[in-house]
Formats: sequence, structure tokens, C-alpha cells
Amino acid sequence: MILIMLFFGSLNGAQAANGRTDVSFTGDYCYAVTDLSFQNSAFNDLHFLCGTAPQQYQQKSLWLKTDPAYAQPLTNDIAIMLNQTRFNALSVGFIYADGVVRWKQVRNGDFGTFWRVGGQLRFTAPNRSYPLVSTIMRFDRLTDYGLLHIRYMPEGKASQESASVAAVVSGALMLLVICFVYSLSMASAMRRPQLLWQTAWAGVMIAWGLVWSQMHLMVFPSLAGASSAQFATLLATSAIALGFFAAIHPMPKQAIPRWMRATNLWLAVLIAVAGVPLAVIRHAPIVYLDKVLGLIVVVNLLLASASMVVARRRGYRHGRDMIIAWSVPMLVLGFISVVNIDNQIWGGGSKLVVLVASSWLAIWSTLTATRRVHILRDERDAAKREADRAMKLALRDPLTGLNNRRGFQDHVARLMDYARTEQLPIALILVDIDRFKSINDRFGHDVGDHVLCSVANEIERWEGAYCAAGRVGGEEFALFLVGVDGLELRRFADAVRRAVSDCDLSEWTGELRVTASVGVAESPADTHYPILYRTADRALYNAKNAGRDRLSITLVGDPSRDANGDGLALLR
Repeated sequence: MILIMLFFGSLNGAQAANGRTDVSFTGDYCYAVTDLSFQNSAFNDLHFLCGTAPQQYQQKSLWLKTDPAYAQPLTNDIAIMLNQTRFNALSVGFIYADGVVRWKQVRNGDFGTFWRVGGQLRFTAPNRSYPLVSTIMRFDRLTDYGLLHIRYMPEGKASQESASVAAVVSGALMLLVICFVYSLSMASAMRRPQLLWQTAWAGVMIAWGLVWSQMHLMVFPSLAGASSAQFATLLATSAIALGFFAAIHPMPKQAIPRWMRATNLWLAVLIAVAGVPLAVIRHAPIVYLDKVLGLIVVVNLLLASASMVVARRRGYRHGRDMIIAWSVPMLVLGFISVVNIDNQIWGGGSKLVVLVASSWLAIWSTLTATRRVHILRDERDAAKREADRAMKLALRDPLTGLNNRRGFQDHVARLMDYARTEQLPIALILVDIDRFKSINDRFGHDVGDHVLCSVANEIERWEGAYCAAGRVGGEEFALFLVGVDGLELRRFADAVRRAVSDCDLSEWTGELRVTASVGVAESPADTHYPILYRTADRALYNAKNAGRDRLSITLVGDPSRDANGDGLALLR
């Protein structure tokens, strides 16, 4: 939408100047130079010269009057649109057929209601019954007449142009603000150099856009005039330099030759430094310095473009995105460096085009940054999934799928913390397959694996929020319970024993019945896991010695145990 508006604005702007645009002293204007003390009311006493350029007027008053030999007829609804430049004061006089002159004045620090968005001043002819015959302008301490761009047009058209420029400037600045906020947040989160440079560039561009367009006068009206124009110049050169840094500096060292990188960056520094005298001086050399700076910018543009192409051909993966993002601003910057369009596009000219081109960069950079974030997020999620999978594999027994010893102990640690908090009893059940070695020796390890998996399936059925299950040895399994004790625990453990012995394994072991011995350690919540495990292991040893396929329960700390700590309770 903004680009469409610019297109039609360029067509209209080309027709709106009414024959007088850049100030020309060989056809449009005659001039006079006076001291600053000269009064406006005495302008009829001035001797105007035509056909030659004025000299030595920077510290005086320069008077411009339309040349009657070339001037086109003026109408009473005329408006003068002036691209604001560097002067201390400006007086515009509208001369009527009855000899009356109506003056309108602005000065540094006070543009009143005459300023318009887009870096322009608008003066409208007062409504009188007598026809308007001429205009006269007085500039006090004008930096250079070559910076002046003056257009005459009907008042209604001037209002339409002002509204259009304001809309385009506001839209472009809003896009730059979005780019700045987004880049700043991403730079803070990701700490990527490219985003940091882009954030700095966007911030300076926003400041330049506000100052050049005079939108800052809504808040700081006293900044109107030469000080703002000088500051805008400094911001403009800084933005150009930061733009080159944002395009070149983030490239990997191997992406472009060292001399190419160094030349690009040093030219960018030179542009930034050149902005200081260009902003400060207020005399004729400013025009020549501006031309030299434009040449340096063009050289830097060509070298930066070549660097991007080289980086792309060397495999820099973001090279294509950088070329697309920076191509429009660079082409525009190069174009306006050699072609003067300051009176086109509703008077916004080259600066308005630069602002819109920068908004293109903001849009594309935001889109590519978003895409990169999605890619990084997908890569991060994939890495996280892979890490989770690796962690699960590290905590799981590859054969049975149950927790291995480490995974089981991690789960137990969490359940023990919960038991201590809630003061609940705990229990550890060890299940060991009887004569498992003879199964391997008689039927082979493949059958042994089937037996282990079948028993694991039975053990896994008991796993839940308050029960951890795992394979803690070759043929040894474990269950850890919270909140179960006494007779209920005894019945639970025996149910586990019977579930193993009831497994139908005849397909692999024939008539051989597979059984398991079970050892149980029952304890209050404050027992440490190693003590609990040793107690359960002794109970399991008792069950094995008692003939296998049995259940042995030992209460941790129970005095009714022998010298070896073996449990006394046996069930079959």
C-alpha cells in the first residue's frame, strides 16, 4: 500500500510544481542581498538581480522574488510548499494587485502552524478580493540556496499532499518501530550480532525519520529549524553507516575476503565521521561535501553488494535473505545519490523514499528473523526430544523396558521425599526368578530373554503414582511402594509372587514352571534407601533358603530378627 501511494505521489509531484521547483536564478527567481537589519516593509527599495547566482549571503538576508519575465500567473488559492532547510528566519510575502503585501514569518524554534510532516513548510496566500501578482521570500542566514526546493500549487492539492505524506511517514515509522522492538527482543534472547546491529540501525532510522519529517515538533516545537536539520543530517549518516555494519559485520570471516570486509567497514566509519562537519557547517562547502559523501556512499554500496554476492556464493546460508533485505534500501540509496528527486512524491522526495525502503528492510528482516526463530525452535525441540529420548534410554532397561537400576533409584528418591513429607510408610519388594541360570543353560539365552520380558510385564502392571517398578539385576526385579504396610503389604507382595508363577511360559519352557522368590522390607518413612535395600535383600535370601517360590517379609528396625538380620516371616 505504501509503495502504491509513493508511485502515484511521484506522478502527482511531477505535475504539482507549476514550473518552479529547485531555486534557479536563470529563469525562476531574481535575488537581492541585504543586512539582517533591513526591514521587510522597505522591500520595494531593493534592487533585484536576475540571471546570476547570489554570493556572500550566508551571514545576511537573501531575498527571492519571482522573475516577472518567466513567472506563470498566480491564483489567490495558491500555497507555497518549501522543503525546510537551514536558516535562522524566513519571511514570505504575498503581493497583491492593489500593492498590499501580506507577510508570514517563521524562525528557529518557532514554526507555528506552518510546518508539515515530511520536512516541509506550507504558506497559504491570504484570501483577498484583489488578485495575487507575485511572491517574495526573505531568508536570514541561509546555509545554501542550492538546498532550497520550492513548489507552488493550489491550496486543496497542498492539503492532500500533506495528508498523503503524513500517512506514508507514519506507516513507515510504525514498521520501523515494530522491527526495532522485535529485533531488540530477539537480540536480547538470542545474542546474535546481526540482530544487535539491526536493532541499532532501526533505532537510529526511527530517530532520523521523526526529526526529518518534523513529527518531533508535536512534542518539542522549540526544536524547529536549523538545529533539527543539522541533527537529522548527523542521524542520516549514522544510519547509513550502521546499515553497512548491519549488512557486513555479522558475516562469518570465511564468507568474504578480509580486505573486502575491512574496506566496507572503514568506508562506513568514514561516512559516519563525515556526518559531523556536514551537520555543523553552514556555508557553501556543504554542497560539495554532500556530493563527495554521495560518491563515497555509492562506492560503499557497490562494494557491499559485491560482498553479499561473494558470501552467498561461498555458502553463507543467510546470504540470500541479506541480499533480498538490503537490495531495496541499497538500490534506493544509490539512486538518490546520483539522481535528484527531492521535489517528487509530494515534496518528500528522496528522504521519503529512503524511509519507505527502510520499512521494506524492517518487514523482510522481521519475517526472516521469525523464520529463523522457528527453525531454531524446531531444532531446539528436536534436540530436546532427542535428549529426552537419550535420557529415557539411559534410565530404561533396553530388554524389558522397565526402569533400570539408575532409573528405579531416581523414581524411588522422589517417592521417598513424598513419603517423608506425608509421613507415610514405605516398602521395597525384591523379586528374583528361581533357578534362572538353569533356564538359560537348558533352553538358551533367547528363551531366557522371553522369560525376563514376561516377568517384567507382570511387574510393570503394578507400576503407578505411588509404586515404582524396575529391573535392578540380571533376573532381579524391584517394586517400591508408598502408603502400604502390614497385612495389605503382605497380600500385595504375595500377589506379585503368584502372578509370576502363574505366567504361561510353556511355549518356551515346556513343562518347566517358572517361579520367583520375593523379599520385602517394610519401614517407616525416615529410613534411608541403602538400609531398605539391604533389608529386602536379606529377606529375599531367606525366601531362597526356605525353598524358593516363597515370600519373606522383614520390618526394618524390628528386634525379632537373628544376628544376621534375616527376616523370620515366611509364606508360601
